[in-house]
Amino acid sequence: MNYEQVSKLLERYWEGATSLAEEQQLKAYFQGTEIDERLVVYQPLFQAIVASKTIEAPKHLETPRMLPRREGSNGLFRKLLAAATLTGLVAGTWWFNQPVVPAVPEAIETVAQEQVQVLPSPQEVPVIVEAALPTKKRVQVRRRPSQVELPPEEAAAIIKSALALVSSKMKRGQLDAEKKLDKIKVLDQFIKYPAGG
Repeated sequence: MNYEQVSKLLERYWEGATSLAEEQQLKAYFQGTEIDERLVVYQPLFQAIVASKTIEAPKHLETPRMLPRREGSNGLFRKLLAAATLTGLVAGTWWFNQPVVPAVPEAIETVAQEQVQVLPSPQEVPVIVEAALPTKKRVQVRRRPSQVELPPEEAAAIIKSALALVSSKMKRGQLDAEKKLDKIKVLDQFIKYPAGG
């Protein structure tokens, strides 16, 4: 082939308009020894294309083999899963479509009577002692008839019992928190936190 024919084939090759036969002619031309000096720059490209056909992939990139199917694996698990799902859907639909039965009024009355608690009279209710912050100006407070003034010892005893109740609740909360914290510490052995966290 002469320079003009090869130039035209190269132009068509760069445009992607060559046939396989024409590409074979170009590869054969550049594999030969008589190459025009103006076309020598294209020779390494076509030699690399021909050489790439002989390259084999490494063994670790070969297509993976399929593992043989285990004996006894006939899809029983999938069948059981499908049956359980279907059963759940049927049961849920049945439960959802059940009519709502109104409660019998007599049953409501008996339950309500059992749960009724007798409230204490105002005289039996424990006395609430009001404490006020001292101010510069004395304000006259009108006393309500339900409030009774207690002697200081009795008021102190009531306050002490209230503080003891609050203290016991606080200690119980603290102990519960410590128990849960111990459980969290055990879990921390197994949980990996991200760096910096």
